[in-house]
Amino acid sequence: MLYERNAYWAMAAMEAGVPVLCEKPIATTRAQLAQLKETASRTGGLLFTEFSFRCRPAVLAAQQAVQAGRIGEVVLATGQKSYKFGGKRPAWYGDRAMYGGTIGWVASHAIDALWFCTRCPFTEVTGHQGNLTRRDYPDMEDHTVSLFRLANGGTGMVHADFLRPEPAPSHGDDRLRIVGTAGQLEMRNNRTILISGSEGVRDLTSQAEALTMHGQVIAAINGKPSVLSTADSLYIAEVLLAAREAADNGNWVRIGPPC
Repeated sequence: MLYERNAYWAMAAMEAGVPVLCEKPIATTRAQLAQLKETASRTGGLLFTEFSFRCRPAVLAAQQAVQAGRIGEVVLATGQKSYKFGGKRPAWYGDRAMYGGTIGWVASHAIDALWFCTRCPFTEVTGHQGNLTRRDYPDMEDHTVSLFRLANGGTGMVHADFLRPEPAPSHGDDRLRIVGTAGQLEMRNNRTILISGSEGVRDLTSQAEALTMHGQVIAAINGKPSVLSTADSLYIAEVLLAAREAADNGNWVRIGPPC
């Protein structure tokens, strides 16, 4: 699997009238994203990114709490993704053209989770990235940091890495922290804790049921409520490309409004 081929496979499927559940990133260049948008608009095709975070009870509990106003207005939202690299990855991980970058591959889940939970649009992004440990994969970043300005004046931040030690008990170390004017949410180890002046400290995880990607895709295809949408897939693809560009060049990059 070469990630730079994702967009072309997705477009071919949409042209054939086949709904798509696509590995991230769905686009590794802005030209690919423009083609995806045109194809989806012209064919009415359905394109869902494989953001399985959205089906986890801990993430769903955080999303539901934010949307219910239990922490007030979002002020600060941060996310973390940390993966084990494993003994070896395919050689093309070291080729930016084929891999697409660690922001699009690793950080993408956390960036999407911030949007899914808060629905605060990203307006600008800057960032930094580097590779200090995987010189045999020269174009692959082993760590990334993205700093976002949110449309409401708040701030978002996501850091990601390929540095989780092999003895760690899990492949990933996923965390979210969403701070609002009336409380905050902390997600770690697949638990979401609410801390607020009015409710005290509460574990919200059991308030949301686990979903399956298959079930959510079927629901979306049939026009039923789903955590997946073509609009979100295209929007986050743009956010990821802007974040990568900002980290490449060390500047602020504007992000267009949600689709």
